[in-house]
Amino acid sequence: MQNSWWMRLLKGSLIGIADPIPGVSGGTVAYLTGMYDEIIARTSGFFSHPDGWRVNFLFLLPIVVGLLAGIFGFAHLLVWLLEHYPVQTQQGFVGLVAGSLISLVWQGKLVPSQGSSIAALVVAALIAFAFSIIPRPELTEAIISPVGGQWLFIFVAGIVAAATMLIPGISGSMLQLLIGSYATYITAVKTLNWPVVLVFFAGAIIGIVAAAKIMNTLFNKFYQAMQALIGGLVVGSIIVLWPWQQDLGTQGLGLLIAFVMAGVPLALQGRRAQ
Repeated sequence: MQNSWWMRLLKGSLIGIADPIPGVSGGTVAYLTGMYDEIIARTSGFFSHPDGWRVNFLFLLPIVVGLLAGIFGFAHLLVWLLEHYPVQTQQGFVGLVAGSLISLVWQGKLVPSQGSSIAALVVAALIAFAFSIIPRPELTEAIISPVGGQWLFIFVAGIVAAATMLIPGISGSMLQLLIGSYATYITAVKTLNWPVVLVFFAGAIIGIVAAAKIMNTLFNKFYQAMQALIGGLVVGSIIVLWPWQQDLGTQGLGLLIAFVMAGVPLALQGRRAQ
């Protein structure tokens, strides 16, 4: 049941929900669902994979459908939650990430034993934390009716956002904020500005394929080190997401929310183990 059509649809929607949120990585969610390796392998070798392109297509289709549903449907709800309950929403994400990490260790997928793997995990966690303390720039004005070189800018922004989406712990939306394309992207999604959306997603396809090929090559050559590296990025994202500056009362409520949310992936892992 773990990789059934409906389960892949659900996992794809979770990736889509997380992707538009600055500071949250769609790649982290993909990794925590336990399908990251397979998504990378089938995307990078779509026509050369031993299973054939038809099997790859049928495997990836519900993930892509769920991804789009998450971006266009549920992202609105999440944006509302972040606007009205930012602390509690972030703490909920922390719980999900922490619980999923424990689940991965339980499955034996994230148990670095070599010194190099442990070093990779620590360095990656520090990189994720360093990335998080970059001052978040103010939103630039959204491009509603692009002209001339603005079309190229949107296309390149799609490449950058999608490529980084496949790197757990690195937020593609945060990078969009840094390069000034986030307002254009999120406004186009909210208002269904199809010309902008289609140009952005055309770039995104190129970014996903290129990043998938690079990540698949690295996994094939340095599997344990890459698992540790990604694990470190995900660990770093916990530090990034937790709103440490809040008062003790809010922290106590946040710990409760995080504890409850952490139980979700652990409960699912328990059911799979039965």
